[in-house]
Amino acid sequence: MKRDCLLASEKKRRCLIALDETVVKANKKSYYVYSAVNVERNELILIRVYTNRNYPVTRYFFKEVREKKPRFIVDKSPWLYRCTEKPGSGI
Repeated sequence: MKRDCLLASEKKRRCLIALDETVVKANKKSYYVYSAVNVERNELILIRVYTNRNYPVTRYFFKEVREKKPRFIVDKSPWLYRCTEKPGSGI
């Protein structure tokens, strides 16, 4: 069985990363799942679950992903897009 997305187990230079966020509802509560995937290698880099979806949470997620200064691909979600607009903002 071929794996479509491998979990990255070591730090590597990452050139292009796709980010996404989705909401999962369980027990009448909403949870927000953020994920980052290396597009070139089809590797899952990071996945986190939060109870809030806002700029500070998204910024914290970006900070974790940005260790190797990658380029990001995001959809039109304002909370994802806003974090990509501020290079050098300490993210």
